[in-house]
Amino acid sequence: MSLGDITTDTMRTAFAQYAESHEAATIQRCWSTWNVLCTFLYTSELIPANPMPLVGRPKLAKTLPKALPTDSVTALLATLHSDSVPRRRSDWIERDRALILTGLLAGLRADELLRANVGDLRRTDDGAVVHVRGKGGRDRRVPIEPALVEVIEDYLDSRSTRFPATAKQRSCSARRHRLHPTLHDPDPRSCQGPPRIGRHTGLAGHAALAV
Repeated sequence: MSLGDITTDTMRTAFAQYAESHEAATIQRCWSTWNVLCTFLYTSELIPANPMPLVGRPKLAKTLPKALPTDSVTALLATLHSDSVPRRRSDWIERDRALILTGLLAGLRADELLRANVGDLRRTDDGAVVHVRGKGGRDRRVPIEPALVEVIEDYLDSRSTRFPATAKQRSCSARRHRLHPTLHDPDPRSCQGPPRIGRHTGLAGHAALAV
């Protein structure tokens, strides 16, 4: 194939034949490869124009996020309770359960869990709403059921037992700080106004839960 053969008509014909035996995603990748090549040839003044913008390409269908099968979720949660007595100091059933269920039921990504604060959760009549700092700086509010709120409460109760310092000024410090098992407000007087959540309610961040 010579450079003179790279024209709009020849590329359209070639892609029409290619599309007969290939999936849309494959055609998209092939189109992108040819577009990069033709752009290089055009900027190098080896062809008069890049024909690819005039060559049609299929649109990919939007896909929904894939959810874990019910059996997998059941087995995952059962694993947390397989050892009634933790073998390692880092084993923490309440923390792991809160992480797993918050990710599954609220649909939070790992980085969203990392940026989550206790104060991001507000109670409602039928559960709570989580303020999520999403991908690309886009914030959204995710409603969660009372059952998940109880799981998070259980985690925070266990955290207060493991790290008593975190029980102090929880509602105050949670408004400005990321959760951490040893974090507390250095100046209790700096907290003014009502807290966003109750004493035992909050959303735990991934970094804090990993400790």
